[in-house]
Amino acid sequence: CALPICFPVTIAQLLVLPARVLRTGATTANVAFTLPNYIADQIGSAVISKNALYTHGPKAMWYGIKENMKYTINDVFGTKLKLDDVAEEFYRLERYTSSPNLYRNIGRASEEAARLAGLKPTAWQRTKQFGRKFEDIVSSTEYATRLQNFKGQYEKALNNNMTHEQAIEAARIASRTNSVDFIQRGELSKMIS
Repeated sequence: CALPICFPVTIAQLLVLPARVLRTGATTANVAFTLPNYIADQIGSAVISKNALYTHGPKAMWYGIKENMKYTINDVFGTKLKLDDVAEEFYRLERYTSSPNLYRNIGRASEEAARLAGLKPTAWQRTKQFGRKFEDIVSSTEYATRLQNFKGQYEKALNNNMTHEQAIEAARIASRTNSVDFIQRGELSKMIS
């Protein structure tokens, strides 16, 4: 990695490290935060949902948790667990809806360039990779609530004789409207925090 490219990234990483460690320790990597946060997401989402009977019953909640865990395991560990067709559609749309995390992408690009150059990751890089995987697993509940809203609204729309395309669009809107998406905050706040 050329010095002019890596040097500003390294300075930025050093400047945001204390805030990132604090935020990660208090929320993302704190399993004790995850369950209450999931419950709060469920309650808030149920209040907002126009079709809570479809989006928030035990069946919908189990669906969101089960399919999201399969997706997370595939993403984190590189496995190939089969997702339900509706979950596949949700994650396909999610990739286009969520803005990319530029700070994280720069880091991954640098790591990939080093790997292609034959350089082994440093102990710090291996620690960060492990930390990211742990963050991804713990924070996956954010997507479980969104996915269950998507599935519930999709089924409700089909029951109302909408076409598949209309049902997918209604589900996409409900999954975004009924739950908070912290990933959608601005790029500057992602770099700062």
